[in-house]
Amino acid sequence: MNIEFVRELDANYLILEGQPEGNEFERKMLLYGRPSAFLPFRIYREGDDPAYSYEISGKQSLSAMTQTSQIDEKRMREILYSIHSSCEEAELYLLRSSGLCLDPGLIYKGKEGWRFVYHPDREEDLWEQLQKLSRFFLKKCNHEDERTAQIAYELLRVCHEENSSFSQIFELWDQPEPQPLINEETAVLPEKRKRNWFKLGKH
Repeated sequence: MNIEFVRELDANYLILEGQPEGNEFERKMLLYGRPSAFLPFRIYREGDDPAYSYEISGKQSLSAMTQTSQIDEKRMREILYSIHSSCEEAELYLLRSSGLCLDPGLIYKGKEGWRFVYHPDREEDLWEQLQKLSRFFLKKCNHEDERTAQIAYELLRVCHEENSSFSQIFELWDQPEPQPLINEETAVLPEKRKRNWFKLGKH
């Protein structure tokens, strides 16, 4: 996905390419519904070469944050709860989970909390994205903190289970003794399967 940054007099914007035959309903929903979980959206270019603009003024991406600091278990939990909330809000606005972008470079933190990019022409399975994000957490977490390391390993395990759900993810913070750690190098990605998005789990 090509990313461009534009600075105007009043704000900074992230620009992503779209598809000529994009989802017109979702474009309008983002423009006029303005779901609060997602970065403000506008159409930057139209026609055969469409592009979408997201305002990122006063915000910093997760990838930029981790260049100078590590992730602890509290931040992982905060981000995951925000992802869950964004999924619930997307459902209310009749938006697809596959339009949510969970690349660390597209997850932003500002005064109002964590905000996400929603791309109306994008199609990438939510749980495959969560698997990638869990690997990012494991790579960027503070391994000297036993609690953080255990949560990161267990999150990776849960995200790769066949019938995992957000409920199982959040249970990690309620278990005093997480299950045995797994080796992220030997973790096997499950085959791509059709999932029921509305239950916020993998089926």
